[in-house]
Order: sequence, then structure tokens, then C-alpha cells
Amino acid sequence: MKNRFLITMLSGVLAAGAVCALPASTTVQGNAEGISTYEAVSGFESLDEFYTMKFANRFGEVRLNDDTQFISEGQASAKLEVWGYINKNAANPVMTVPLTGENQKNLKRLRSVTFDLFNQTGEACEISVALQVDGFTTEYQTVSVNAGKNEVEVAFDMVGVALAADLTKGEAVLIEFPQAKDYASAQTNVFYVDNLGLSMSLKEPDPMTIVLDENEFCSFDKDYQKYMIAVGGVGPTIGSQPILSINEDLNYVSGGTGKSLKVVLPTGLPPINDGWPYFTFIDALFEEVDFARYADEGYSFCFDVYNTGAAFNFGFEIHARNTQSNNYSVAFTCEKGWNSFSFRLSDWNNVTEEKPVKLTDNLNDFFISYGKFATSEKTFYFDNFRFVK
Repeated sequence: MKNRFLITMLSGVLAAGAVCALPASTTVQGNAEGISTYEAVSGFESLDEFYTMKFANRFGEVRLNDDTQFISEGQASAKLEVWGYINKNAANPVMTVPLTGENQKNLKRLRSVTFDLFNQTGEACEISVALQVDGFTTEYQTVSVNAGKNEVEVAFDMVGVALAADLTKGEAVLIEFPQAKDYASAQTNVFYVDNLGLSMSLKEPDPMTIVLDENEFCSFDKDYQKYMIAVGGVGPTIGSQPILSINEDLNYVSGGTGKSLKVVLPTGLPPINDGWPYFTFIDALFEEVDFARYADEGYSFCFDVYNTGAAFNFGFEIHARNTQSNNYSVAFTCEKGWNSFSFRLSDWNNVTEEKPVKLTDNLNDFFISYGKFATSEKTFYFDNFRFVK
């Protein structure tokens, strides 16, 4: 099974626009930063709401709470006794709350996700929030919460998400909680959640466009390119997928100017011998590039990698849009320090009677993948994906 997570190196709140007519279900809010609307997602008022939610990774116990000291609005809230796998290398428990109303699903104007969290663990900790949109999961945004009541607000830059996903197809809000430290403390790893909603701008922000230099695929130097990347995996890879960020340390930038992509490969979670994490680029970028022309004109596809540790093997997997072409894959080894890799586009085109279309005429995407490992995390810097003749 493949799963894909969109990386959106985040930002702040989107700017609000002029006042306009509002649906009756929305609430208008005003503050120093502007005017927004509020869409309620869940007040956790009944068990019927709980039955629509999902709780993953050995989540623990979920109850309807009526103790008013842990309710911010209405008559009830969610009481979460969070367990987890009690293993620091395991994925944390995740609560998934679906977006069911049409106003909730349309995230074009989303500024932030808001909710009240009562942290009854007795100490400060971190939680993380993500969105599911059009089959993608955005990058989790981590916030620190104090013991006691917290008013949580997590901003999402939907302009970047829109390059990869249809923002009218919002699916869910995901909240990741820390797992219990041990079995003895599982019953005291308690949180209450109430009043989950969406803060919306009154005006949709202007869309972002992709502009490429000559022979460029992705240099990571342009601001929009932080939205071009996604992570995923084949098989069981949740918790083992690469962690991506934009690097500005020139020691790890090809050519010594601009930016690069920092790729941290975390220690793999069991089963170690099953599952292949990868990173890739979003569909919108592949659609902008004419691989067929570059192949016909004799170009190679190239990129540079800086490896901070021992030699490590990756797979480069190129996939066709349909069954009319053969896929292509090749392994490459990154030695310590700088590496440059070049792949002739003509080598990708293994045309047969059964598969008569060139892959470069029918290219869907490519992955840079690797096998999970049990040793400590590894760090690489990828840069300057380009076409060279």
C-alpha cells in the first residue's frame, strides 16, 4: 500500500480580505489581524460524533466527558486516555476527526485549526496537527502545550497545499498525541479536547504559480519550491518516512549558492525488512516539465547529493501514467561528501511490443526510495535537480 504526505514548510496565518455575505452557519470573528469566519467541526457533544472518528496506533480509551471543569463550550467534551505502543521508536497515537459539512470540506480560505485542549498529564508536552486533503496528508505541525487548559491554534499555508491537492476536498483533521511513558503511567496520560473548528479568511488568497529556469526541474532556490516535495512509502512506513526541510547552510548547497533540500532518514520502525519509504515531487511539477522533449534532444537527468555519513544506497524509480510503458528503476550509492548523479533519459525508454510507448512520453512521477534500517538516523542534502546535455 502506498501512502503519501505533502510537505508544506509552513508559514503564518493567511491575510484576511474584505467583508462579504456569509452563510448562516458561520460565525464572524474580528481582531487586530483582521476579520475571519469560524466553522465548527466538532463540539464532542455526543457518542454519535465519536463513532465518525478514528483512533490509531493503540490509541487508548476514549470517553464522553461531562465534568464541566474540562468543558469550554456546550455540555460535553472528549476525554482521551492516551496509551500508544510504549515504545519511543513507535508511531504516536493519532485521532482523526472527519470534515463532514460542505463548508468544512472547502479549505480554500482556511487560516488555522483551533481547539481547546486540557492537558492533565501534569507536565508540558507536544502535540502535532495535520490535515487530510484530497488523498494527501499535510506535514504535521508541532505545538507545545502547558499543563492545564490550552487554546490551540495551528496555521496552515493552503496556498502551497493547493499546488498538490484540490482544496475543495478536505477530509479530516488529525491530532497526534504523545504516548504514555510506560504502562504504569498510561492511565494518567489524559487529555480533554473540546470546541474543534476552522478559522477561515473571508477572501481566497491568490494562487501560486510554478516558474522554471532553462533546464531546471527543481533547484530549491525559489520560494514556491518548498511546496514541491512530498513523502510516502510502499508497505508499512508510517513513522519511518523521510523528514524534509529547506536548507540554507551553504556548506550543504551544490555550487555554494542558494538552497538545498535536507533529507533526514529516521530509524526505521518494525518490521525493518518490510516497507520502502521515499520522497518525491508533486504532480503539478511533473506536469510542467516536458520529459519527452528532453529525451528526444539527448539530455540526461541529474542531481547532486551531500552525504554526512557512511555510504548508503537509494533507489531511483520512474513510473508511467499507464500500462502502455515500462517503468524504470536504478540503484545509486551515495558516498560520504558530495556526489553527482546523471541518468540518460534515453535509458528510461524500454519499448516493447507489449509496452509500445516511451516512458518519457508517458511519465507520471518518480520516487527516491530506500530500505528501512535499525541504526541511527541519517542526513543527506539533495540539490539542483536538472537536465544536462
